[in-house]
Amino acid sequence: MKEQILNLSKESGCSIFMCKEALEYAASKNGGIDMAVAYLKAKTLAVKTHCSFEERVIRFMEAPDGGAC
Repeated sequence: MKEQILNLSKESGCSIFMCKEALEYAASKNGGIDMAVAYLKAKTLAVKTHCSFEERVIRFMEAPDGGAC
């Protein structure tokens, strides 16, 4: 998992801690790297929305731009 964390951090520009958190989240949901990337997008995007965090993760999984809530 350490190598995955480092690769995700390098690719995303996010901290190692955030990438570890994202990969743990994805694993807890039986998701893969795509879900970890969606998690990072949802976590770092500061928007006013009516969506829950979980809904934002799913939207980023479905559409790279996050879609509309």
